[in-house]
Amino acid sequence: LYSADAVGGRVIAFDRPPFGLSERPTQWNGGIENSPYSAAAGVNLTTALTRALGLGKYVLVGHSAGAPIAATAATQSDRCQGLVLVAPAVSLPKDWDKKKDADGSSSLSSTDDRGNSSKQWPVPVDNFNTILRIAYTGAVIRVPGVGISYVRASTEKQAKELREKGVDYPCPYDDSPITVAEGYLKPLDSSNWDVGVLEHYKALLNEGGLLAPGPSREELPKKVLIIQGETDPTVPAWVMKLRE
Repeated sequence: LYSADAVGGRVIAFDRPPFGLSERPTQWNGGIENSPYSAAAGVNLTTALTRALGLGKYVLVGHSAGAPIAATAATQSDRCQGLVLVAPAVSLPKDWDKKKDADGSSSLSSTDDRGNSSKQWPVPVDNFNTILRIAYTGAVIRVPGVGISYVRASTEKQAKELREKGVDYPCPYDDSPITVAEGYLKPLDSSNWDVGVLEHYKALLNEGGLLAPGPSREELPKKVLIIQGETDPTVPAWVMKLRE
């Protein structure tokens, strides 16, 4: 509603599996390659929704992990006239400045203000503990029976902290940290939420993990707006500065 009033137009918001209160499928044909929890499925769902609603021209908005989905979906149709990325959780692979465009020129750079390259996010190249934890999690979730128990335990641990303390960042519209936290906890009321989280992780790993590349700037619409907090504790501001 806030968005509709701000832009003076129609705003359509939806959740893709396994986010929000969306359906969490437990069975489908085609195995992991055809998972409804994959990024590819999220992109196809987004584009299919615009067709089902009969949208002519539209602007896609993606927040956090939804930003790469929106960015890729924006490349699928010329009906998409613009793209808005809010606190986008896009990957920044190591040495991605060495990637070349089709014409042989380099349009990307991962050098920072000091001229250093090799910056990487969200898996830092020099943080062994983080790399080890991600590798351990990837191995555990693949084990039948063990993976679902791991997801339940780790999620419940985080949920307990949110219930007791709320979020640890400034809240909009004068909401309390506990009130905001309740929004994050609401999806846990959905049926098969644990299956959704587990299958989402599996699909993520199958598609290349947290460092899977996204579309290049040349593939995106001409009009792209990036909204990023300078002190964002989740997605560092320097990630989007380098991607620009």
